[in-house]
Amino acid sequence: MRHQPIVNDSIQSANKPLIIPTATTTEVSISTIDTSGWKTYRNEELGIELQYPREWQVSEEKLYGLRGEKIIVLFKNDNRFIEIGAISPDFQVDRGGHFTDSQGYSTDSQGNYFFNFVDDKKVLVKTIKTIDTPLGKVVILDNQQFDYLAPNPGPGLNNTGAFVNLTNSKFPGVAIRKFGNFGISDEIFFKLLQTLGPLK
Repeated sequence: MRHQPIVNDSIQSANKPLIIPTATTTEVSISTIDTSGWKTYRNEELGIELQYPREWQVSEEKLYGLRGEKIIVLFKNDNRFIEIGAISPDFQVDRGGHFTDSQGYSTDSQGNYFFNFVDDKKVLVKTIKTIDTPLGKVVILDNQQFDYLAPNPGPGLNNTGAFVNLTNSKFPGVAIRKFGNFGISDEIFFKLLQTLGPLK
C-alpha cells in the first residue's frame, strides 16, 4: 500500500446544502450473475472483504491528511473504475471534501439517511435503494447532477455511489463509487456490493 501525504489541493467547495433527488430507476437483476470465478479482496485495516471479477486489477493507497488517515481502494477494468474510500474520524485536510471522505452513514427516527462526512458533519441524502449484505445495509445514491465536493458530497454526474457502515472504530464506514454510465454495469456493481462482508 503506498503512503502519500495530502497537502494543498485547489478544489473549491460549494456553499449550498446537499439534498440528493430521488431517481426513477429500473430494478436490475443481480441474482443471475455467476460469481464462482470471482476473486476475493480482503482489507485488514477496514475489516472487510468482497468479491470482484477475476480480470479486474486492484490497487490500494493510504493518504495522510493534516490529521488522520484515508484509505482508497481502486478496482479497475480497462478504463472503468470502482473506488472505495474511508477516513478516520479525525481526518482533516486543507482542501474541499471528496465523496470518498466517508465515515459511512447514519439515520434518524424519521428514516432519513445522512452521509457521515469530514469533521463529523452529517449531510442529508436520499437513496434509490438499499442492499442487504453480510456486512449490513448498503445505501445506494442516484447519479443525478450534483457536486461531489464538500459540502455537496454526491458521487457526481453519471456516477453511482453507495455507503456502508463498518464495525471498526478507526474507519467507521466507507463510500463506494462507480464511475460513469458506460463502463461497469449496475448489475455488476450491485452484485459486488452484495458480496461485502466482514473479514473472515
